Amino acid sequence: MSFANLTSQDITGLLPEFMYESILKFATNNPKFSFKLRSTPYPPTNFVKVRLANTSAASIVFIGGVAYAMLITSIVSYLVVDRLEGFKHLSVISGMQLKAYWVGNFIFDFVKMYFTIIVTIILFGSYGMGYTGSTIVYLVFPIGILPFTYITSFIFSTDSAAQTFTMFMHFLVFGIGSVIVFFIRFAPTLEKTGDGLAVITKIIPTYMLGSSVFCDSSCASLAKNRALGIGNG
Repeated sequence: MSFANLTSQDITGLLPEFMYESILKFATNNPKFSFKLRSTPYPPTNFVKVRLANTSAASIVFIGGVAYAMLITSIVSYLVVDRLEGFKHLSVISGMQLKAYWVGNFIFDFVKMYFTIIVTIILFGSYGMGYTGSTIVYLVFPIGILPFTYITSFIFSTDSAAQTFTMFMHFLVFGIGSVIVFFIRFAPTLEKTGDGLAVITKIIPTYMLGSSVFCDSSCASLAKNRALGIGNG
């Protein structure tokens, strides 16, 4: 006890060895008696693996929520300004077709979004995250979010309101909503509620970005828990 640091994290394994060695030295009357123990830890449990995966996924989703919310906000801003300031109307009466206006905006916004998406996918691969399903969702994301953003831009009467609402909505749905819904689906008594919420929130495309990341990290564990009868499903 005099030579053991009881505040050390290794004391649980080392203290018994010191004690048993001292007892055996006394019992055998051999002050040079010694023996060594080998501690072989068990592999990480499924619970620990799921917790680590969810922690990494939650961090990625939170940071991604900020980045993509700002990106979508920049898109809705110029649409509202064009409509309120009369730039779109002026172009139309000058001979521009509305189809050309929306197709041109879609192509430009599609390319602009893909810079962020490609960087995101490269980071997934660089750190070996293994988010195969998420990669597909991110690649098709502009096809869903751009029409959604174009339609919702008509509900705003000021540019500041459009930016504020769009940024907070997509951040809450992507960075927070997807986290809450996914963990509700893990709760034994709330899994049906979580499944219902997951279907409803898919109306907003940014939810799918966060949901796909969580599904890649933990959907196998979720399916295993339900197959074993852990919960109501």
